Amino acid sequence: MTAKPPRLSPVQLRFWESYVKTGRVGESYKIATGRQNLSDDIASARGSAILKQKAVAKLFAELHKKTVERNLKTVEGILETFADIASADPSELMQLRRLNCRHCHGKKHLFQWVDQQEFANALGVAMDRNAQAKARKKPQEVLPDDAGGYGYHRHRAPNPNCPKCFGDGIVDVYFADTRTLSPQARRVFAGIKQTKDGLEVKLRDMDKALESLARIHGMFKDRVQVDPPEPEKPAKPVEVPKDPQEAARFYQAFMTRAGKK
Repeated sequence: MTAKPPRLSPVQLRFWESYVKTGRVGESYKIATGRQNLSDDIASARGSAILKQKAVAKLFAELHKKTVERNLKTVEGILETFADIASADPSELMQLRRLNCRHCHGKKHLFQWVDQQEFANALGVAMDRNAQAKARKKPQEVLPDDAGGYGYHRHRAPNPNCPKCFGDGIVDVYFADTRTLSPQARRVFAGIKQTKDGLEVKLRDMDKALESLARIHGMFKDRVQVDPPEPEKPAKPVEVPKDPQEAARFYQAFMTRAGKK
């Protein structure tokens, strides 16, 4: 008995139909909700949330499984799989990003806090350390202030005029949520490996897939080097005796040998 397909809400259904066609999370969310004025970041975040919902995630897993099974049974499907692997964008899976530092967008480039709660927590921790330092008769640290203001968002771009990072920002390594990958990225994704240095995202060989496609379409003309045959050695000249009688006997013997061959 086969399981019943999950039931989707109208928004989930519209999102799903668009995502299957385009593979773009943010664009699909805008289409599903009719909110074209949303920023790409917000639309992508909300679209990713829909992809993680149980009903949609289940439908996606079932469709992906059926697609893989179908593709492996036909020549066209195998070609499509090779094409997807060769043309996938690895940056959809992992990225090395440069994000703004705490001084990039603060007032007068002073330290910027996320919100008042973050500042209050930091201030409380600093006051506790100073109380302990005072009891031990040790130097106290300068308490933090909120002169740089609030509203820090770690995903904003670096400020090229920042006097602290000089526009370089801070380095951030990003790994995508594999539940929200496009069909192409899902095919090139080969799993996660735990190493002594952390997580490693494994990819299928994109260069090999491209080479396979090129060979299938006859773009490579493989040549086999064949050495030319060695030329036949010229026959050794035969010396005929000068004496007529000996020459006659030589000729008779030569003809006899030739007739036996």
